[in-house]
Amino acid sequence: MVTMDTHATAQDLEAAGADPKLAAAIAAGIARAALRRGGPSAMGILATATVLGFTLVTVVFGWFMFEASQQRSDLRAAIEANRDRIDAVETRLAGDIANLSERMTRIETLLEERLPPRR
Repeated sequence: MVTMDTHATAQDLEAAGADPKLAAAIAAGIARAALRRGGPSAMGILATATVLGFTLVTVVFGWFMFEASQQRSDLRAAIEANRDRIDAVETRLAGDIANLSERMTRIETLLEERLPPRR
C-alpha cells in the first residue's frame, strides 16, 4: 500500500514546473484551507450551544412546572381530606349535643321524681 502526502509544498510545485512565486502562493492557500477545514466554525459552535442551552432551560422549566402541579394536586387532596374530617367531627358533635340535652332532660325528670317538692 502506498501512502501519499496530499498537501503540496512550494518545492513540490516548483519541481512540477510552476513559477516559484505562484508555487508559494498556491502552497500557502492550500495550507490555509487545510487549517480552516480542521475544526468547526465559531458560528456552528455558537448555534449548537444556543440550541443546547434553550433545550436545557426548557427541560428544567418543564420539570419545575411538573413538580409545581404535583405539589398543587397534593395540597388540594390534603385540603379535601381535612374538610371531610371537619365535617365528620361537626356531625359527631351535633349528635353528641342532641344526646347531651336529652340526658339533661332525663336527669331533671329523675331528680324531680326522687326529690321532695320544693317549698
